[in-house]
Amino acid sequence: MADGTIASTTINADGTYVDTDPKGKAIKGKLTHKDGKDCFDPDGDESEACWSLSPTAADGSFTATAPDGAAVTVTPKKK
Repeated sequence: MADGTIASTTINADGTYVDTDPKGKAIKGKLTHKDGKDCFDPDGDESEACWSLSPTAADGSFTATAPDGAAVTVTPKKK
């Protein structure tokens, strides 16, 4: 994140995801692709958020930009 915190998102083959914040709180939901964006729809009452993605760099990283303009750097987990 912009403030240096690190969160984790796991995207599953079935189209579900789990976001885990730095304190370990998890939010689950469904991921879809709409109009060239990745859209995360959390379970419950929270609204769907569609993120714009930059082209992927050679190391697999990219920038994801939220609807409010906040940008985060996404780096794949090394296996």
